[in-house]
Amino acid sequence: MKQPKLRRSEVTFTVTCEPDDCVSEKDIRGHFASGDDALDKADADAIIERLRRDDHTAWCGIIVKAEWRGLEATDAVWACTLGEDDTPEQYAEDQGMFDEAFEQLKADVARRTVAFKAGDGREATKADLLDIARAIGVNVSNRYPVSTIRHSIRRQLEDLAWKGSIKPVR
Repeated sequence: MKQPKLRRSEVTFTVTCEPDDCVSEKDIRGHFASGDDALDKADADAIIERLRRDDHTAWCGIIVKAEWRGLEATDAVWACTLGEDDTPEQYAEDQGMFDEAFEQLKADVARRTVAFKAGDGREATKADLLDIARAIGVNVSNRYPVSTIRHSIRRQLEDLAWKGSIKPVR
């Protein structure tokens, strides 16, 4: 079974905003450390007041879920404060959360592809390696020797592992 290249345009992204579980005044006040005690107190007071008015966007979590063909990956940031004009989607974009969820999804596709190819008891063919490379975003050509394709896949997987998207593959 060939693994198609994962394209961002084919991925469905969902953004949710959920109340943060850590909403005690102590947690909120302990979160700020700008060096300006008066400013930190004012920021914390404003958040606490918004929470008293049931504005959960004052102290929340933003979750981005990327879905593709039954697979999903998420990125989440907690202890967020959204301004009155801020949207969860814009916050997620500004924080690079769509990119992170997409990279995690690509890494999952790569892991599953590698596991599928290795699990059938045969040596991966050049076509298999090209499919794996394309699935994780490595730009390779059929003209490249197998050793170069393998090396490019290994480097991409190590880069994804360094970013924390996947565990190292040896």
